[in-house]
Amino acid sequence: MFEVLPNWHPIFVHFSIALFVIAAMLYVVHLVLPQSSWAAPILTAARINLWLGAVLSIATVAAGMQAFLTVQHGAEQQPVINDHRNWALATAVLWWSIALWEGWRSRHSKPSSYFFLAAVLCALAPLAATGWKGAELVYRHGIGVNRLALVERISRLLPNDATHKRLLDRIDSE
Repeated sequence: MFEVLPNWHPIFVHFSIALFVIAAMLYVVHLVLPQSSWAAPILTAARINLWLGAVLSIATVAAGMQAFLTVQHGAEQQPVINDHRNWALATAVLWWSIALWEGWRSRHSKPSSYFFLAAVLCALAPLAATGWKGAELVYRHGIGVNRLALVERISRLLPNDATHKRLLDRIDSE
């Protein structure tokens, strides 16, 4: 694995989110311009993005569970990690359900509907919340951050004095 990357979750998660968001945008365009010559290709692109997002999100969840079990953290961070995990699992199941629903709709040649679009757009809210909670884990709580690399970077930037030593000790103790 890459030295600075403790697991693959950060790589997979960004692609999953992007594919779901692009799918939602394409579904909006398809329903807004149903008579356009681009309507059929846009619908196809929306479906491909949705289904690729659903498939990739399986790897995202698997990598997230691996991170949940292996990334070092303190007891005070566990509730925040659990909250992100719970939101992520619920969000994944929601998007997988939408992808299956769209597969059924596609197989049975069902026309586009505002109800389906509403479901896709509503599913963006928990997706954003889960992403926010994941970002909080990294940027507010330092989960998954390679502290040794951080200490080495700080060592190169700061003069070697008492303040520097206290900062490094504080980072090591967290």
